[in-house]
Amino acid sequence: MKSFYYLIESCTFFLVSGSFMAAYFYFEEKYKRAVIMKRLIASSRMAAEYEKKQMNKDIKKILIAFGLVALPKNKTETVRLRQLLGYAGYRSKNALVIFFGTKLALALLTAVLYLFLLSLTNNITGRNMLFVFFPAAAGYYLPGLFLKHKVTRRHRQLFVELPDALDLLLICMEAGLSFDMALNRVSKELSFIAPVLSKEFGR
Repeated sequence: MKSFYYLIESCTFFLVSGSFMAAYFYFEEKYKRAVIMKRLIASSRMAAEYEKKQMNKDIKKILIAFGLVALPKNKTETVRLRQLLGYAGYRSKNALVIFFGTKLALALLTAVLYLFLLSLTNNITGRNMLFVFFPAAAGYYLPGLFLKHKVTRRHRQLFVELPDALDLLLICMEAGLSFDMALNRVSKELSFIAPVLSKEFGR
């Protein structure tokens, strides 16, 4: 039994160490690339924006890879989720895959962190190992809670901005603009004041 615990401790140690080493080499490479970009591009701001875009692309690729594994095969299960993502403003073609990738990535991350804490406190026992499913489940369901919160907050923002937008729409139509032209004009006018409603009108 002790050998089993030692094996678990060793696997946890190597898994956590490998994760930290991979992260170290990843960010070291990113740092070197950023330094080169700052030398090539006069503006450090442009280099920072480029680096941020590249990092976002890399993160998206990782989440898409996880999402393809966790995506349910039954499409009827994803219809409601795709609708909620649209309500939250996530309408890209990969939004659903990224969402499931985030769920799986957070589940694995919380499980690894839990095992890492157990190894630090030297409390790796069979009973404690069973509890790894609780932080993993919490990490898996957190994106769903965040999505519902985002939908609720976005709806509230739309309802707050809607009366002024309708008044502006009415003024534009009374000035002789057609409904489509009035919507387009209001969308442009609200782009800075009410960006969420502006995007919806633009659609």
